[in-house]
Amino acid sequence: MLREPMDAHRRPRPAALRGFTTIELLIVIVIAGVTAVAAMPMIGRTVANERARRGSTDVSNFLEYAFAVAARTDKPVSLAYTSSSGVLTLTDRVTSTTLWQLSLKQGSNYQFQSVTFSPNSSVTVFPSGMSSSAITITVSGMSNALTRTITASQAGQIRIQ
Repeated sequence: MLREPMDAHRRPRPAALRGFTTIELLIVIVIAGVTAVAAMPMIGRTVANERARRGSTDVSNFLEYAFAVAARTDKPVSLAYTSSSGVLTLTDRVTSTTLWQLSLKQGSNYQFQSVTFSPNSSVTVFPSGMSSSAITITVSGMSNALTRTITASQAGQIRIQ
């Protein structure tokens, strides 16, 4: 009987069975890095736009909540926006208790570049479901790439444009 030499199992493996070379791996990593760097500006814009969309939805929910609280508690509430702090505030007019605050500008979840609240003074929402005036809040994202306008009619119909 013929025996195989002891080192027969140590023969070099065929090229098809070997893994990737270091050069091949580095080329793949470089290509992936270049692609990621090229996509970063688009990802940044998408994140800013999503923040603006989410923020405008939350402002809309805030306005709906104001009308609901006035009706549920049978007390008038006030809506006011402080431009210096960037905070939208809902206050019970009878007790002057702050019911809810929503931060909109830098340092908030939304980081709006600009926020305008019209009318310039506070708006009262009455238990009847009517407000003292129509409300318009315009918000713009970080690069002003996306601007949304949230309106509430005196009758409490809320719309995002």
